Amino acid sequence: NFLPELGDHPRPMEDVPTLILADVLHEFFQTGIKKQQKAIIRLEDVSTHVAPAKLEQISQYLASEKVPFAIGLIPNQRLATGRVDPLGEHLGLVRTLRSAQENGGTIVLHGYFHTFGTGEDYEFWDDVRNQPLAGETHSLYACKASDGIRILRDLGLEPKMWETPHYSGSNLTYEVMGKYFSHALENRRGATWMPYGYGPDKFGQIVIPENIGYISPDPTNKEWTVQKQLERAGMLQIVRDAWVLGFYHPVVIPI
Repeated sequence: NFLPELGDHPRPMEDVPTLILADVLHEFFQTGIKKQQKAIIRLEDVSTHVAPAKLEQISQYLASEKVPFAIGLIPNQRLATGRVDPLGEHLGLVRTLRSAQENGGTIVLHGYFHTFGTGEDYEFWDDVRNQPLAGETHSLYACKASDGIRILRDLGLEPKMWETPHYSGSNLTYEVMGKYFSHALENRRGATWMPYGYGPDKFGQIVIPENIGYISPDPTNKEWTVQKQLERAGMLQIVRDAWVLGFYHPVVIPI
């Protein structure tokens, strides 16, 4: 709470004073924390539209390099036509996900439908009005959480963490998901960028923030690249207990 909000992703040189402050706070509060920096890559928006062979290649490579990785997994992909494409009907992908899990990949429940390109894309937030969804209820969100977990467990997959689609959810969303998951892998309104994990927050979760951005599929985009991610990661080493978390979409980004 002592750190200023920096927006979605600050520019590297603009963050240095804040990172120095984040580290010095350990001395101020005499935390006794020593250097213990961690990093993780998240494979984002993984669902039935990801080719099993590509996911297998990625997970085997990351495992061989001993790189920790998480998989933001959607159990029911609702298509733009309205049809639902359940993960359980794609057994080749399920086998690949099981293999990735065995190779150290952490499964993250990334919403229930998280429909791309439709009004349900945000799933837990009204992006047009920038407010909670009309008619949201505790039972609706609890059903999505419990059924999402059940679907994955029935397929031999164990979701360990939560990720809110587009990092956008109401307080009710976080309250409900806090009953099912001790950890969330995301940013949240009010703390859109942090150099380290924090919590438990008021919803009972430890939040591991995404803080080095993503890789853009647009070759003309010079801001969201691998090199920029590495620059941000290097800068975060200023903080003795920094977490470094970046992501990319395996369906559009080559290994």
